Amino acid sequence: MKIGIDLHGVSDAFPEFFAEMTRLFVGADHHVVIMTGELVTPALHEQLKRCGLHYNELFSIAQHHKDKGTPMVFDEKNTPWIDVDLWDRAKGEYAKEHGLDIVLDDTDRYAPYFETPYMFCKALRRPAPKD
Repeated sequence: MKIGIDLHGVSDAFPEFFAEMTRLFVGADHHVVIMTGELVTPALHEQLKRCGLHYNELFSIAQHHKDKGTPMVFDEKNTPWIDVDLWDRAKGEYAKEHGLDIVLDDTDRYAPYFETPYMFCKALRRPAPKD
């Protein structure tokens, strides 16, 4: 299988679970793609390492569009901004072009752009029990 898993809001919300899940998938010769909107930077790689995720490939919406030369502006936090329609369709197009079998993501507005099965996935931690 080829599985796309969103980083922010999914795998980073419960990293212990997704670290083990991705370890099992990769260990069983499944292809795991970590998907993010963030530009590929050393800080992103450090975050992936801290989360303990196992993956074969990394797909970044921002990096994909930067590499294509899509007009992009950066705000004061260095967050990249492009045309919202181009942004919203990027993961769905990638999934189709690369033959992903399923994508787990927490951004519901991306769903209309998927032909690949898309699972809306919001990982929430339960509060720790109180003494």
